Amino acid sequence: DITERKEAEMAVAEKARHNQILLDAFPCAAFLIEPTTYKIVAMNKTGQVAGAVIGETCHSSWRKKAKPCSYCRAKSVHGTGKTMSMEVEDEGTIWDLHWIPVAPDLVLHYAFDISDRKRLEDQLRQAQKMEAVGQLAGGIAHDFNNLIQGIMGFAEFLHEDIEDLDAKESIGGILNASHRAKELVGQLLAFSRRQVLEMKVVDLNDITVEPLKMIRRVIGEHIMLKVKQGTNLGLVRADGGQIGQILMN
Repeated sequence: DITERKEAEMAVAEKARHNQILLDAFPCAAFLIEPTTYKIVAMNKTGQVAGAVIGETCHSSWRKKAKPCSYCRAKSVHGTGKTMSMEVEDEGTIWDLHWIPVAPDLVLHYAFDISDRKRLEDQLRQAQKMEAVGQLAGGIAHDFNNLIQGIMGFAEFLHEDIEDLDAKESIGGILNASHRAKELVGQLLAFSRRQVLEMKVVDLNDITVEPLKMIRRVIGEHIMLKVKQGTNLGLVRADGGQIGQILMN
C-alpha cells in the first residue's frame, strides 16, 4: 500500500509548484539557495534567462565567479534569521540585493538591476544643481544690471558735458566696457530664464559670437571648441539671448 507515499509526493510537488509561482512573480532574478553550499535549489524565469543553473552555485552559474561574492549575506541571514538588504556596484552594474531566510536550510535571494534608476537620479541631482546655479546667476545678474545702468547713465552725462578730448575718449572707453558688460549680464539673465524676450531681426553669425566666448570660459581649457560659421545665411527674427541659451544647453 503506497497511498501515503504518493500523497506525500503529491504534497511535495504541490509545494514546489507554489514556490515556483511565487518565484516567477518576482520582476527580477530570484533564487532559493542553500546557504551553506550556495547551491541554487529553485529560481524564476528571469534567473534562467540570466544564465543560472539549478544545482550549481549562485556565484558560478549566475555571476560567473569562482568564489562566492564578497558581499553575499546568505550565510549571515541563515545564522541570524534576519532579513538583509544592500546596494552594491559590481562590474559596472548597481544591484539592489535582498536575502530572506525562508526555511532552516533555504534562503530567498533576489536582485534588482537599478543602474538606470541611479543614473537618472544622478541626472536629476545635476539638473537641480544647474537650476540652483541659474537662479543664483539670475539674482546676481539682475542686481549687476542695475549697477551697470547707473554707470552708463552717468558716463553718458559726462561724455556730453566734458569738452576735453582725452577725457572724452576715456569716458567713451567706460561706455564701451559698460555695453559689453551689459551684453554679458543679458547672457546670464537668459541662462537663468529671467530675461524678457526681445524679438529682433538678426544675423545668427553675429549674435552667436558673444555666447561662444562665454561657453569657452565655462567648458575649460581641456576641451577644444571649433566654430564654423555659415555663409549666405538668411536673417531670422529671434531673441539673441535665447539663441545663446540654446548654444549653452
